[in-house]
Amino acid sequence: MDAEKFEAISKSLLDQCEKTMFNKSKEYATEDRLYNFRQPTSMMKVSPAEVCLFYQMKHIASVSKIAKEVTAGKLPSREMLREKCQDIINYTLLFHALVEEEIEKQENKPLQPLEDKLKDPSQSVYPEEAVFSRGM
Repeated sequence: MDAEKFEAISKSLLDQCEKTMFNKSKEYATEDRLYNFRQPTSMMKVSPAEVCLFYQMKHIASVSKIAKEVTAGKLPSREMLREKCQDIINYTLLFHALVEEEIEKQENKPLQPLEDKLKDPSQSVYPEEAVFSRGM
């Protein structure tokens, strides 16, 4: 595929992602566009970003199935391929917004001194450990 065709296909997909994202947000969200990722956190005992990834995994599994079928010679319709790729892109944008929001919260908070974290063994010095310690 040449660069011009790749650019046209990519722009078309991204345009459709944008339309879907903002049309579905009216259907699925409240004024808080990320509400549907916050609401299940207490039941699932995970962060909103993790909820988003769980939802996205369904779409990744679907694309994985398409990849296996392509290998076996069975091609999806263009419409199905577009829809599945769109879903993954849009969940990535939602995930980005959720994490961006957490970064903003952290930046607006006074940082806890490292010495305080070391005194409390339940506080990890490395933020990424908090995600993995829950069994992800």
